[in-house]
Amino acid sequence: MNKNLGFLLKLSVFLLLCLSLAPMTGCGFQKQRLPRQHTYVTSAQYRSATMNRHYRGGRNWHGQRANPIPARLDGSGKTIAATATSQIGKPYVSGGISPSHGFDCSGLVYWTCRANGIDIPRMSLDQASYGSKVSRSNLRPGDILVFKTPHGYHSGIYVGNNSFVHSPNRRKTVRVETLAEGTYYDKYYMTARRVAR
Repeated sequence: MNKNLGFLLKLSVFLLLCLSLAPMTGCGFQKQRLPRQHTYVTSAQYRSATMNRHYRGGRNWHGQRANPIPARLDGSGKTIAATATSQIGKPYVSGGISPSHGFDCSGLVYWTCRANGIDIPRMSLDQASYGSKVSRSNLRPGDILVFKTPHGYHSGIYVGNNSFVHSPNRRKTVRVETLAEGTYYDKYYMTARRVAR
């Protein structure tokens, strides 16, 4: 009995000591920031993200809801392309789906279509099979482009002139990229999907 009481007393002193030292060591119960991830999604990340309750239903990695969408646009291909282009210069943010916080690649595509009243899947891999398939020779502004790179799936919005808008990675902001022959994205082009009205 005395042994148990002695052990409990030592344990409670140890726990009190740990709790009092935690703020000084920078650990404890405070919320820790996770490192930002790159824009590409591997198969494992995809499975993990789709199981994450925050990533479904218009939330980003951090559980924040997407900003309310402005007045509905007409959903035409040109309007979708113009909406995507209006976000040029916005920062890359892993899991980002809003102009106020930034975008990842599929988040920009998701937000752009949603702003035009078109509900599409959140992830690049799902975007690759949504809407109508379009041949590369028949691309129109507003089409969703999906690439399969060595890093994973990547998506953007075609804006015409053999170019598309996307959120490439944490070192770059939303920008226009070329699909010209021999370029990186030309090499890893996978499919195009049409969702415009």
